[in-house]
Order: sequence, then C-alpha cells, then structure tokens
Amino acid sequence: MLSSRLYRAVFLWAAMALSLACHASSETVGMRSITFVSPERATNISALVWYPAVVGEKQAQTLIGDNAVFHGVPAYQDAPIAGGRFPLVIIAHGGFRSSPYSVNWLAAALARSGYVAAIINPPALPAGQATQAVVDEFWLRPADLSTAITALTEQMPWSHNIAADRIGAVGFFLGGYTTLALAGARVDNAGFIDACKGEQQRFDCAWFEKGGVDLHQFDSEQLGQSYLEPRLTTAVVIDPEWTHIFSPVSLAAVELPVDLFNTGPWASAESPLNASALADTLSTSYYATIEPAGKYSSFAECKPKRVFILKDEGADASLCDDGPENPARAETHQRIVNEILSVLDRQLKL
Repeated sequence: MLSSRLYRAVFLWAAMALSLACHASSETVGMRSITFVSPERATNISALVWYPAVVGEKQAQTLIGDNAVFHGVPAYQDAPIAGGRFPLVIIAHGGFRSSPYSVNWLAAALARSGYVAAIINPPALPAGQATQAVVDEFWLRPADLSTAITALTEQMPWSHNIAADRIGAVGFFLGGYTTLALAGARVDNAGFIDACKGEQQRFDCAWFEKGGVDLHQFDSEQLGQSYLEPRLTTAVVIDPEWTHIFSPVSLAAVELPVDLFNTGPWASAESPLNASALADTLSTSYYATIEPAGKYSSFAECKPKRVFILKDEGADASLCDDGPENPARAETHQRIVNEILSVLDRQLKL
C-alpha cells in the first residue's frame, strides 16, 4: 500500500496533468458580480462568482480586473452557467485593503476545472488612515463567508447548480485567518490586545498605530465566539496572517481537514506568515511549501510599466517584483493552482 506522502505525490502528479489538460482545452468560464445582504453588517457585500459557462457564438470575453498595473483575466461576463451541479469554493483574498481582483486567476482556473468559485468582497474600508472600525473586521469577515455560502446555496439561479454538500474554502493572507475561523479556530480575546506587541508585530500594525486604533477596544462577545461553518468540507490556507491571535485550544480542536501552504520567503522560519507551527497544532492538517516564489507571487500578474506607476502613486513597487531568481508569476500561479486542486479534487469531486 502507498504511504500517505507517496499517495499525495502520485495524486499531485495526476492533478497537475489534469490541470494542464484543462488549461489547454480552454473550457468556457463565466463570471458574474452579485450582491447579497449581510445581517451582521446591515448592508450589502459583493462577490465575483466564476463558473463553467455556456455561450453563444457572438458573445465576447471581457477582461475582469484589468487596469494600468495588473493584467485582467478573461471571462464571459454574465454568461449562463453550464448544466450540472458543481462543488462550491469560497475564496477569501488579501488583507484589509486588498483589491477584489487579486485572485481572479485562481477563480478562473477553478471554474475551468468544474467548480463554482466565489471571491468574497467585504465593503471597502475608508481611504486613508485606519479607524477603530477596522477591529470589527476580524469577526465580520468570517461571518461574510458564511453569509455568502447561504446566498449561493439557497438562492436561484446558483442553488440549482451548486452541490451544497461539497463546499470548500481557500484563503490567502488575511483570508487565511478568515478561513481558519470558519474551520473552528477562535480568537483569544485576552491575547488580542497584545496582537501588535513585540515579536508578534504583524502587517497592518503600523497602520493601526498611525490611525489611533486601540486593540483594547473591541466587541468581546463577537470577536471571541466561534465562527465554525458546519457546511464546509475542506479548507486550504496560504500564507496566513494574524494566526497568533487564535486560541491554541481552539486550533487543537479543529476537525476539518486543513491544508496549509507557504510560498517563497513566507516559508522561512523567521516569517510572520510561516504556517508550519499551525500544522503541528492542527491535528487534521498538511503543510507544504511552494518554492521558489516571490513575496507577492499570489497576486495578479503585473504589466510591464507597473513599477513606474506604483512608484508614481506612492504604492509599494515590490507588489510586482518577484525577483530575478524566481519564476514568472504565471508559472507560480499554475503551481499554486495544482496544489489547491490536488486538495479540492480529492475532497470535493465524486
């Protein structure tokens, strides 16, 4: 009998071959932007839903998320969904201020492989400095994902084509934190107030401090409760942020299969996003690295003049700099897709 590690290697090889075949066949991908009401926010949240589609001869593709810096991803916007019932994958991307188009490349790849993939976009935070309201995002974002699952599995036209018993979640960076919350991890309220102190310093802490955000001031009832999503079958977490605020007891109690990945520099032992310790705590997890890769290789592909534009706008030019020693971003994307599909196909495909 194959060992579990050898079995995974064989499965991954087969998934890579299948993924490349799917990519080459250019299966038709549709995309539709939808909104639904969030009871917790008392307002609408939105999602970009990518899916296998059927189109007429005259319908043309649209580049979704195309701008001066990042390449868009082609899709047939608002095309009818193909017949059949497809597994649902909820995708939580980026950080507090990330673009909703950062992981279109992943959603399109999942749609080509027979999934309905929904990128969940919380309401945009006010431009400029952080405000105290940002603290609520730590509990609102897990609630957003559960609200999205309800909307997609219970409302037409999606409910007719989604297999409600086969649901996965994929999270990057802050989305990784959010996905772990859906798996059952709970914030330690007592430790949350020290989340930006000493060696635990994380991304956004300087932004919090400059905006006068006080981590002592939060809704303790909402922040520390469980956001376990019982409809979830499996979870994939990549380069997760803020995992140090979870209670170790709650992490040890997670029963959902969780596959953890680090890309490039985030895999180093000194990285604040290194997820290997989580793998030691989560009894149902698997951990692997995806290397070589740059810090932001999971972001959208960049255009040739991107560095000059980012510098002119006062943005971080490293968002588009993967380094000469690393492969092209598209190649890294494909390797990430292969790893994710190796999990989702095993857990969600019949």
